[in-house]
Amino acid sequence: MKRFVGVALALVLAGMVMAQQNFTIRRPAEGSTVREVVKVRFPKDSVPEGWYVGIRVNGKFLEAVLPEVEGNDYVYNLDTKARNLQDGPLSIEAILYADPGDRRPQVANRSQVNVTLDNRTSIRVPEDGFRLRYSFPVGREFIYNTEVSSSVSILSQAQAQLGSRAAEIPTAMERLRLLFAVDNAYSGASGREGLVRLQAVPPVGTDHAWLTTSGSSGPQKYYDYQMHPIFMRLSNTGREIWTAFPTYFPLEGTSGDSARTDLYAFFPLPILPERGIRPGEAFAAVFSQGVINLDEKDTKEKSTLSVDGRGVFESVEWEKGRPTAKLSVTVAQGANDLRGMDPTALGGIPQRIESKGTIWFDLSLGMVVRYDQVTTTEVLIEGGAAQGGGMGPGAGGGRGGRGGGPAPGQMGPSQPGSAQFMLPGQFDLNPSSADNSRQAGRGAPGGQPGGERAGRGRQGGGPPMGTMGGPNGGFGAGNRGAGGGAGNTRQILRQQSRISMTLE
Repeated sequence: MKRFVGVALALVLAGMVMAQQNFTIRRPAEGSTVREVVKVRFPKDSVPEGWYVGIRVNGKFLEAVLPEVEGNDYVYNLDTKARNLQDGPLSIEAILYADPGDRRPQVANRSQVNVTLDNRTSIRVPEDGFRLRYSFPVGREFIYNTEVSSSVSILSQAQAQLGSRAAEIPTAMERLRLLFAVDNAYSGASGREGLVRLQAVPPVGTDHAWLTTSGSSGPQKYYDYQMHPIFMRLSNTGREIWTAFPTYFPLEGTSGDSARTDLYAFFPLPILPERGIRPGEAFAAVFSQGVINLDEKDTKEKSTLSVDGRGVFESVEWEKGRPTAKLSVTVAQGANDLRGMDPTALGGIPQRIESKGTIWFDLSLGMVVRYDQVTTTEVLIEGGAAQGGGMGPGAGGGRGGRGGGPAPGQMGPSQPGSAQFMLPGQFDLNPSSADNSRQAGRGAPGGQPGGERAGRGRQGGGPPMGTMGGPNGGFGAGNRGAGGGAGNTRQILRQQSRISMTLE
């Protein structure tokens, strides 16, 4: 009887295989050159319902999936860069599995192609390295799809010493479009200079966008006529020469707007290395932080703050179909590791702040095609939110603590008599003031103490580049925050802010 069942199953599978002879990889073609995300295509009608496909690359099994449908094809997206596949010969095999239900899945068919992977090899590096420079093509507009997110987590020192990792709780997500338009170019002392216009723009096909600013409890609608430009004159390495915030004046004989709100989005371009550089080399890097103070916009010529960091020319690689130089820039402040540290060791609240930016610079276009930034802030607290992990104002620069000033990448509406700033992805606890520039204090970016209204609480400071202290001077854990219990457990409060900008 068992032999009969086995023969019957074999016959059924054989019939299925005969019916599935058209299961074959249609793309990429045999012998072709591929890079980045490879779309592995095979006919949709070659995979019966309930069956699935396994993917094997260079003899290594990756996963079994039911691929996505695009038109008449199933498509498997093989991200060769994310999987860190090396350039050279690449064998891609698709395996069709039949699912008989009560038995192990059976291989019904296979298809394989051999291609050549080229993520880096074809980009030639000059003997004296690359001199990376913005080209500033006059009249060209660059629009970046920008996604900003943040998360927060809390972990006891004891758990951190054991190597535990706390679950990250998402706290914010924002998507917007940013315009960088080259309105003019000049010959400067050190080379070509550009006049660049920066502003937020609404999604395609609409005249407005929903954006969250500091001091507001949620997204608000801003129309395109409220999205005000910022003009920057820059050197060909991206260094600020001057910045201007044009003022709106009504026509003579008209009353103008009785109340007007202008939304400013300030994301300075990354600063490039001054000298020629080759892949693998380090360089003295600079983070360019945007610092908006609308009260002084007509008297101050510059609105960025430079922070020194360490840069590395990681590699040359294709990104979004373009030949690019991949650079990383890191800046860090505070303790390297908070595990096991005494909260009183540094005379205040020990904290660690690190921001890492990754730049993909188009070697032919002379412009950034992608920019990712991750900022991590860790604060050591004692006694708060020990049992339930609750958070509230208090130590760590919470309400009443000293706040850090604005950080790079800010957005804010300007109204007569007030100024609001917003860093997309920042984490604000209970914003209590619409005038964040005064509440957070002047001149205290980068996690330094500041604040004209610093009240009770210990100095916390705001993190640099990618996060901002905000109206409450950052974030902190209260002695008995929501869900927290009594106790003196030392804990590490961690916030991450992520910004990703990709050229459309």
